[in-house]
Amino acid sequence: MSSGMASDMGGPMNRSAAVPLGAALLLLLGTAVPAAAGTPGDGATTDGATLYRDDTVDVSYHQVTPGDTAWSQVPAALRGKATEGSYVARLQLENVSDHPVSKWSLTFELSDRITDTSAAKLAAPQDARTTLQGVGPTNTLQPGRTETVWYRAEPGAEADTPTWASFAKHGISPTEDTDGDGLPDDLEVRAKLDPKSEDTDRDGLSDFAELGYRFSSPLKADTDGDGTKDGAEDPDKDGLTAARELELRTTPTRADTDQDGLADARELKLRTDPTQADTDGDGVQDGEETRLNASPRAKNSAFDLTRRADGGATTAEATLKGLRAKQVGGFQVTRLPAKQREFPQSTPGYLGNGFQVSAPADRAARLTFRLDPDRTEGTAPALYRYDEKARHLVKQSGQQRSGSTITATATAYGSAKYVVLDSHAFDKAGPEAPGKRTLSDDPGDGGDPGDPPPTDMLIHQSSFREGRRKAPDPQHPPVPADPRVADDLTFNDYDFDELTDLGWEFWVARITPESWMWAEFNDIMNFGKLGADADYAQSVDDLRNAFRYGLGGQSAGTVTVDDNFDPGRYLYRGSGTALSRAVGASPQEKTYTDKAGQIIKQSLIDNQGRTDQLKVQEDLSKNLLFQEFLRQDVKYPVYDFSLWDANQRALSIAIHQFHGHTIALKDYKVEGNSFSGKLVFHSYDHFGLDPDDEITEYGFIDWFTLQHYDRFDGKYPPPIAQADIEIPISGTF
Repeated sequence: MSSGMASDMGGPMNRSAAVPLGAALLLLLGTAVPAAAGTPGDGATTDGATLYRDDTVDVSYHQVTPGDTAWSQVPAALRGKATEGSYVARLQLENVSDHPVSKWSLTFELSDRITDTSAAKLAAPQDARTTLQGVGPTNTLQPGRTETVWYRAEPGAEADTPTWASFAKHGISPTEDTDGDGLPDDLEVRAKLDPKSEDTDRDGLSDFAELGYRFSSPLKADTDGDGTKDGAEDPDKDGLTAARELELRTTPTRADTDQDGLADARELKLRTDPTQADTDGDGVQDGEETRLNASPRAKNSAFDLTRRADGGATTAEATLKGLRAKQVGGFQVTRLPAKQREFPQSTPGYLGNGFQVSAPADRAARLTFRLDPDRTEGTAPALYRYDEKARHLVKQSGQQRSGSTITATATAYGSAKYVVLDSHAFDKAGPEAPGKRTLSDDPGDGGDPGDPPPTDMLIHQSSFREGRRKAPDPQHPPVPADPRVADDLTFNDYDFDELTDLGWEFWVARITPESWMWAEFNDIMNFGKLGADADYAQSVDDLRNAFRYGLGGQSAGTVTVDDNFDPGRYLYRGSGTALSRAVGASPQEKTYTDKAGQIIKQSLIDNQGRTDQLKVQEDLSKNLLFQEFLRQDVKYPVYDFSLWDANQRALSIAIHQFHGHTIALKDYKVEGNSFSGKLVFHSYDHFGLDPDDEITEYGFIDWFTLQHYDRFDGKYPPPIAQADIEIPISGTF
């Protein structure tokens, strides 16, 4: 899992707060698939590497070549079917329990293709996972006895031996889900759940839901012991029980499932859909329609809307009538920060903060500014608009003042900035005063406004840079460049004592076989992609395999947080592949790119197709898009766990949140009063763990150990995941 991107442009990013899937879905499996201390083969009568072990069976793996003493034991049929590059593998299964094990199946991950078997059969078509079942005498494992099965395989794209395994017994299928609860039967058995009941503890919540949402245990009907069954609890305090929320397909741990501004219980009273932000499909979310006194259950073709913002000494209000649904979200009134270059606090006659009014380009808003009489006594307040083209403040035409209220009609369509000043002081000031000076004369303002816009340019950069460590306080820009490696990109940097300092769970790291660590790590990956579409599942596999195989399985050395970032030590995965397609198809990404695209398009319209206002600077407070995203609450996508959406579960495992993000303008051109080009949304993430993550949970502890433990000598550097989304943009000014 990768470091998360903040919910705003400068907030802290931490995967530990938002990686529910690994620890949540597999909360119980730490006791179900024991990784007992011991070296490979300990306690077994077989030789070879231990592939799987629990309290019932010990499975060892060994490739047999013609020169081995065991070659004579290979069935003649397999010896005689040799092809170039193929090999014979032996699996020995020892029953270490005191009872027979019948109708067993062994599932493991293998890229090689099995062509022939002996004493076992392929139970299903081969893919990345292979399942073998015993036949004849080997179908039952007697206590204390060892049975041997054989197979011949041809190397695949990445020839390897099995590194992950799952063992099922007594006819439990590793690929079937008997009770239809979303959990494969063999996983339920390993987690001590009932594969024939979707609600093992009979508390009104399915096993899948309890593992997924993690507010209760699927093995205890009353997890917190308060006398109320888990299904009757209300974990998000929204007025609906957890069981009722599952019936409604809402999220029992989120009071407002669809994030439309209305709590789930209130939506039921309003008879709106708590799982759809826009019940009537008219383009305006239910919460917004309720605030507008419009019906969220009937499509509206037009809306009358008033927006307000409080600036302390001044309150700004703008009203538009007859807005189309798509225009509602783009109509905003926001308070501007005191520190800005257009009209700073040093502007003559400054009375208080200014405001930005963003309205559809074809609409003129009715403006009302209410002043604090105590602040304006003895002054001559007047409304000024910042002229983006002339680069100075101009007095708003047609304004009227009555007492402490100024009204006007916006004469500049689209986005405009306004401020109330003491007109006596401002009008008397010289031409070099702030607010009057033409910014194109300032050598730091971005260049000659007459220069043609570049065809390609970076227009947005998040505070967290690719490969770099998180800034100490990203909430307060400027964020300085930090070349040190991000802490979840470090590897091979912990010795045994440092691991055990993190928690007692790491004491077995020194002696736990590497294959067992991969088994538990793979449980997380495979569970995350259960039922997901091909691109989503492939994105999980791509990142898992990039971490697994690293730089050709060779040591990449050691990287600590104090090192400078060296891209050559990492693999890059995802850009232009399944990950980009999966990310681009997600509703969260579409919501973000739509909102960001609207802001960028409006800026280009307001600035007559010019792009210098979008230029990225190191000081984030000077970056237009960074600040606009903050003001308009445009949030980066977060791919949370979903009980109902398998694709979301896959992205929750593969990404959850991106570490950082850029937006580039590509192939941009202006012809007459029209512009066109592409927006490239480039997101990047680190597929590694740091000590802030849930490293002591099942699977994550193995992941962290493989990455950081110096026993593996830099074999598992985390890859960097990338997703690139291209969206066309065009407009007329």
